[in-house]
Amino acid sequence: NSLDLAVKLNIRSIAFPAISTGISNSLDLAVKLNIRSIAFPAISTGIYGFPKERAAQIALNEVRKHKGDVDSVLFVCFDAETASIYRERLRLD
Repeated sequence: NSLDLAVKLNIRSIAFPAISTGISNSLDLAVKLNIRSIAFPAISTGIYGFPKERAAQIALNEVRKHKGDVDSVLFVCFDAETASIYRERLRLD
């Protein structure tokens, strides 16, 4: 129904800055605390329905902005499809 669609659209408009800001702030904090390795889940792609491809691209872009700030970044994917998307994005970029 139209209410479900409105809720999904609103969640998707909120998810983009949440993914970007969450990863960026976490990496900033890792640098401040001298943390050299960090992991991020593929957030907002499950129940919130944010597109997995877009979420992966946002996450990878934020990590690239912080290139060299940490030694290791692990992306935690909850299913084979999401893992495949991250692998492909890493290969293409």
